[in-house]
Amino acid sequence: MPSIDHESARAPGGVVPVTTRDYERIAGEYLSHWVDKGRVEGLAVGLAEGRVRGLAEGETKGVAKGEAKAILAVLRTRGIAISSESEDRISQCTDLGLLDLWIRKAVTATSVDELFD
Repeated sequence: MPSIDHESARAPGGVVPVTTRDYERIAGEYLSHWVDKGRVEGLAVGLAEGRVRGLAEGETKGVAKGEAKAILAVLRTRGIAISSESEDRISQCTDLGLLDLWIRKAVTATSVDELFD
Protein backbone atom coordinates (compact mmCIF):
# COMPACT_ATOMS: atom_id res chain seq x y z
CA MET A 1 0.00 0.00 0.00
CA PRO A 2 1.54 3.34 -0.97
CA SER A 3 2.15 5.73 1.87
CA ILE A 4 0.50 9.13 1.98
CA ASP A 5 2.63 12.23 1.68
CA HIS A 6 0.68 14.34 4.15
CA GLU A 7 2.60 17.53 3.40
CA SER A 8 1.76 17.51 -0.31
CA ALA A 9 -1.75 16.18 0.31
CA ARG A 10 -2.79 19.01 2.62
CA ALA A 11 -5.86 20.88 1.48
CA PRO A 12 -6.32 24.58 2.06
CA GLY A 13 -6.52 25.27 5.79
CA GLY A 14 -4.03 22.51 6.62
CA VAL A 15 -6.58 19.64 6.52
CA VAL A 16 -5.25 16.29 5.29
CA PRO A 17 -7.81 14.37 3.25
CA VAL A 18 -8.23 10.79 4.51
CA THR A 19 -9.77 7.93 2.60
CA THR A 20 -11.69 4.92 3.84
CA ARG A 21 -8.59 2.81 3.26
CA ASP A 22 -6.61 5.19 5.45
CA TYR A 23 -9.17 4.77 8.25
CA GLU A 24 -9.06 0.98 7.87
CA ARG A 25 -5.27 0.96 8.02
CA ILE A 26 -5.19 3.24 11.05
CA ALA A 27 -7.83 1.17 12.81
CA GLY A 28 -5.95 -2.01 12.00
CA GLU A 29 -2.71 -0.62 13.40
CA TYR A 30 -4.02 1.03 16.53
CA LEU A 31 -7.04 -1.01 17.48
CA SER A 32 -5.99 -4.58 16.68
CA HIS A 33 -4.28 -5.00 20.06
CA TRP A 34 -7.47 -4.08 21.90
CA VAL A 35 -9.63 -6.24 19.67
CA ASP A 36 -7.34 -9.22 20.28
CA LYS A 37 -7.31 -8.55 24.01
CA GLY A 38 -11.12 -8.35 24.02
CA ARG A 39 -11.37 -11.67 22.18
CA VAL A 40 -9.10 -13.40 24.69
CA GLU A 41 -10.99 -11.96 27.67
CA GLY A 42 -14.35 -12.80 26.08
CA LEU A 43 -13.26 -16.36 25.41
CA ALA A 44 -12.10 -16.80 29.01
CA VAL A 45 -15.40 -15.49 30.38
CA GLY A 46 -17.40 -17.64 27.97
CA LEU A 47 -15.47 -20.78 28.92
CA ALA A 48 -15.92 -20.11 32.63
CA GLU A 49 -19.66 -19.55 32.21
CA GLY A 50 -19.89 -22.70 30.10
CA ARG A 51 -18.12 -24.76 32.77
CA VAL A 52 -20.44 -23.49 35.50
CA ARG A 53 -23.52 -24.16 33.37
CA GLY A 54 -22.23 -27.62 32.41
CA LEU A 55 -21.54 -28.55 36.02
CA ALA A 56 -25.02 -27.44 37.08
CA GLU A 57 -26.65 -29.41 34.26
CA GLY A 58 -24.56 -32.46 35.09
CA GLU A 59 -25.49 -32.24 38.75
CA THR A 60 -29.19 -31.95 37.90
CA LYS A 61 -28.98 -34.98 35.60
CA GLY A 62 -27.19 -36.97 38.31
CA VAL A 63 -29.80 -36.09 40.92
CA ALA A 64 -32.61 -37.01 38.51
CA LYS A 65 -30.98 -40.36 37.77
CA GLY A 66 -30.68 -41.10 41.50
CA GLU A 67 -34.30 -40.11 42.12
CA ALA A 68 -35.49 -42.38 39.31
CA LYS A 69 -33.50 -45.29 40.73
CA ALA A 70 -35.02 -44.65 44.15
CA ILE A 71 -38.56 -44.70 42.73
CA LEU A 72 -37.92 -47.98 40.94
CA ALA A 73 -36.32 -49.47 44.07
CA VAL A 74 -39.31 -48.52 46.24
CA LEU A 75 -41.77 -49.97 43.74
CA ARG A 76 -39.80 -53.22 43.37
CA THR A 77 -39.34 -53.56 47.12
CA ARG A 78 -43.09 -53.20 47.54
CA GLY A 79 -43.66 -55.91 44.88
CA ILE A 80 -45.31 -53.59 42.37
CA ALA A 81 -44.99 -54.69 38.73
CA ILE A 82 -43.26 -52.18 36.46
CA SER A 83 -43.72 -52.35 32.70
CA SER A 84 -40.75 -51.51 30.48
CA GLU A 85 -42.64 -48.41 29.27
CA SER A 86 -43.16 -47.20 32.85
CA GLU A 87 -39.54 -47.95 33.75
CA ASP A 88 -38.37 -45.96 30.72
CA ARG A 89 -40.68 -43.06 31.58
CA ILE A 90 -39.35 -42.93 35.14
CA SER A 91 -35.70 -43.44 34.15
CA GLN A 92 -35.76 -40.78 31.42
CA CYS A 93 -37.52 -38.11 33.48
CA THR A 94 -35.34 -35.07 34.29
CA ASP A 95 -38.00 -32.97 36.04
CA LEU A 96 -36.88 -32.99 39.68
CA GLY A 97 -40.25 -31.73 40.93
CA LEU A 98 -42.08 -34.52 39.15
CA LEU A 99 -39.61 -37.14 40.36
CA ASP A 100 -40.08 -35.91 43.94
CA LEU A 101 -43.85 -36.28 43.53
CA TRP A 102 -43.43 -39.80 42.14
CA ILE A 103 -41.21 -40.82 45.07
CA ARG A 104 -43.91 -39.70 47.51
CA LYS A 105 -46.56 -41.57 45.56
CA ALA A 106 -44.40 -44.71 45.23
CA VAL A 107 -44.53 -45.19 49.00
CA THR A 108 -48.32 -45.70 49.00
CA ALA A 109 -49.17 -46.60 45.38
CA THR A 110 -50.76 -49.98 44.65
CA SER A 111 -49.74 -49.82 40.96
CA VAL A 112 -47.17 -47.94 38.92
CA ASP A 113 -50.01 -46.21 37.07
CA GLU A 114 -50.90 -44.37 40.30
CA LEU A 115 -47.63 -42.49 40.02
CA PHE A 116 -48.69 -40.91 36.77
CA ASP A 117 -52.23 -39.93 37.83
